[in-house]
Amino acid sequence: MPIALAGCPVIAAIAFPSGSHAAELVVSEPKIVVEQGGSANFSLDISATGDIACTTDRSSPATATVDTSYALDSAGASTPSSPSAGLKFFAGTRNGNSDNCHIMWESPDPYRVDALVTADPGTPPATYRVPVNPTIGGGGDGRGGKLNDKIASSLSVEVVRPTSSPTPTPTPTPTTPPPPATAPPGASMTAPPGASVTFAAPGGLPPAVVAKSMNLVPRSGIVRIKPRGQKKFIDVRQAAHIPAGATVDVSAGRADITSARDERGVQQTGQFSGGQFVLGYVRDAKERSPRWVTRLSLTPPAGCKGATKNRSTGPAAKAARKKKKNGVWGDGKGNFRTQGKDGSASVRGTSWYTEQTCEGMFARVRRGAVDFRDFGLGVTVPLKAGESYRTGQGTQRSSRRSR
Repeated sequence: MPIALAGCPVIAAIAFPSGSHAAELVVSEPKIVVEQGGSANFSLDISATGDIACTTDRSSPATATVDTSYALDSAGASTPSSPSAGLKFFAGTRNGNSDNCHIMWESPDPYRVDALVTADPGTPPATYRVPVNPTIGGGGDGRGGKLNDKIASSLSVEVVRPTSSPTPTPTPTPTTPPPPATAPPGASMTAPPGASVTFAAPGGLPPAVVAKSMNLVPRSGIVRIKPRGQKKFIDVRQAAHIPAGATVDVSAGRADITSARDERGVQQTGQFSGGQFVLGYVRDAKERSPRWVTRLSLTPPAGCKGATKNRSTGPAAKAARKKKKNGVWGDGKGNFRTQGKDGSASVRGTSWYTEQTCEGMFARVRRGAVDFRDFGLGVTVPLKAGESYRTGQGTQRSSRRSR
């Protein structure tokens, strides 16, 4: 029982029911590579867990802000700046009979905040832990809990020496524009084997050219490419102009890919992560259509090669084959298509996931809409946000969170 001291109010402790805990901000901890004297873009995923006062509703939410710019000086010390807009958190369903409710936010997915890290030319090459110190306000009323940030979060920033590049040879100004790439509807085109990769600052890249090239900008993690005809992947740590037909590996990273959507050179950008794919262009199947579709062909999962109709069909064998998969998350608008052996997903402005396993293909829509083409059945299935499709099983309505 609390004891009142003379002239002092009695303060009651906030009680959380069994099985609950105070609301805690959750901030991702990305790994970033930046060159001395350079900068690198990355994203912070921000969500929360636990319980907050039920009076913290949408009209009076708890808010959290994070810095979006981090500068490393010549000694490796970091200076954060440019706080983000306030991210809103509020009460959901009540937890038992208490004054606390499960915490919620505006989307079933974490907030994503784009940020930038820069390194001084004199920053010693090393890996630095850069703290992320969110600022939290609002929420809680004395009876229920507030949003906390007791678990320290930090960035892992690896500073490396600048990549040396040869002096580019000046390109003479053509007297006449080159003829546009042409192909019959439905035909696909890639650059010839051995086509070169050009590295530059994001603003210094030439535009993507239909049927010939794309631009790739790494955003976080490890991004690798392997031009067609080459045997080894190369790490990409800065913006690159790459040939069509290159294999891109974002299994442990995230990258923006910009391509051309028509022969006039109109550019489009999507962000991709989580898997490995071959980049190419395919002409829109509609007769006389000027559009080109950027196709990301998922590479087959390792271990599926050589499967035959006589393979084992027991539960253990099927489970083992399902574990072998290659899946890619995509987010963007434009003419993008992710394609596997058993189907393809054409986007209409969306966030979506496609996965090729030994057993078939799976697609799920997080936001927007996708047209999924089932090659085995020869049908196109429209999918909306929250819906998924697996070849052999059809359309399903997903649960609250996308996989």
